[in-house]
This record gives sequence, C-alpha cells and structure tokens, in this order.
Amino acid sequence: MRLILVIIILINSNRIYSQDLSNLESKFNWSKFELRSFDSTDLERVFPVVQNLPFRTKSDALNHLKFFHLVDYNNDYKIDVFYEGSTGGEGTMLHVIQNTGNNFEIVQTIYGSVQDIKVQNNKITEFQILDYACCAGYVDHLQLWSSKGTSKYSSVNDLALIVGTNIPSDQFDKPINFKITNERYNMRLEPEIKELGENDVPFNPIDGQNISASFTSGNTGTAIAQKEDETGRIWWLVIMDQMPNSEFPKLFYEGNNDIYNYKPVGWISSRYVEKIKK
Repeated sequence: MRLILVIIILINSNRIYSQDLSNLESKFNWSKFELRSFDSTDLERVFPVVQNLPFRTKSDALNHLKFFHLVDYNNDYKIDVFYEGSTGGEGTMLHVIQNTGNNFEIVQTIYGSVQDIKVQNNKITEFQILDYACCAGYVDHLQLWSSKGTSKYSSVNDLALIVGTNIPSDQFDKPINFKITNERYNMRLEPEIKELGENDVPFNPIDGQNISASFTSGNTGTAIAQKEDETGRIWWLVIMDQMPNSEFPKLFYEGNNDIYNYKPVGWISSRYVEKIKK
C-alpha cells in the first residue's frame, strides 16, 4: 500500500497548480489521488464520525460511498479519509477525517467542492475549494487552502466573483499589475457599461447598472485578460488586492467559510489605471 501511495505522489507532484478562473465548471478527478476505492468495510470504521454529519443511517452512507476518498494526506503512514459531498442540505462540504491510529476523527470541515490539489513532500499541502453560491446566493468564492505542517488547513487566498461573470479562456501570458487613479472607479459584471432592471438579476442593481463594486485612487490589482467593447473601450478582467470601498454599495459578500478578507474579481475599464511593478 505504501508503494502505491509513493507512486501516486510522484505522478502528481509536478502538476501545474494555480487558482484558475477559467475552469470553474470542471469536476475534480479524485482517482488520481486515492489509494484505492472506498468500500463498505471502510465505512464500518468511518461511519461513527459521519453519523448525522450528514448521514442519519449507515444504509444512507452506503449509497454514497463515492463521496469518500482514501488518502494519506499528512504522510504519517496512516490511511485518512476525505469526504466531499452533500452537507445534508443544498451545499457541498469537505470533511478532513484523520486516522489517529485508534479511530477516525473529523479535524476540519470546509464548505464547497474541491477543484484541485497540490502534493509536496508526500503530503497534500494545498487544495482549491469552490465555495459556490447556493440557496439564492450569487457570489462564488474560489479559495486556496494550505497546510503548514499541521493536521488542519488555513485559507491563504479567496477570489470572490459574481455568478455569471464573463471569464475568457484567452488570458494574458504575463498578468499586468496596476493601480487605480480615479476617486471612484466601478467594477462591472461584464466588459461593458450596461443598464439593468430589477427583474434582470437576482439582486438589486447598483445605480441601475451592471456595477458590482467600487474602488478608489491608490487601490491596486492584477489584470489577467482583456476585451474590447463596441465603443472601442478596453476592459480588463482584474483581481483586486483590496476589499471594495465601503463608502459605496457593493454586491460582494463573504462565503460559507466566513473568510472576510476576499479579493473581488470583475471587469474595469483600463482608462483610469496606471501600470506598476510589484
């Protein structure tokens, strides 16, 4: 079993890994990281810790074995379990279930679905979580979680974007760092200025337009793609370094994992910005 794990680690440790906004709809392939398939015998040992979290009965859990994944995430030579599946409601969650040697225990629960994993030194050191909008929500959060040698993971980056934001597959080879030079500069849902009615979107439009937030002079960010609208105006798809200016209305809000220092993603005109070096 240990040899199988080492082979899996070596195959996957060189994978290119980053928070990629262009593949938000992709489904993660757990088979590349599992030691083997989770079966009913494994469930006998694990069920006590997931009873009512979310499964009320063992028979219910038996119908969802595909939600359980056998890994040695902390390289302690014990087979742990990642559960990725229903919360019992509308959303999805990840249980990090550690094998202590005597039993299993849930050491962490993170809401959302796994988008990618990074393996380093035979450990699952990072993964991306898509904390997607549900239950009448409209803001997705693509989060990067990292382990610093402990059994738990910490959030190190959170990209927030309004559901339906236009994300082009053709992006800059080298992102552009910039700062805003206008006192109020609007971020928008699309690379254009557009009027919105109250029944057009599942939220109250800001100033009757496709504005998602506003930023101010000196705020900085990174442009990762661009588009030209019908008027010839160049728009940048950007990841801002700061939260939206609290003096102005915004559509963004924190996700289910309660990370309050997120980075808004959206479109801004490249007219009142200045390229900078970081």
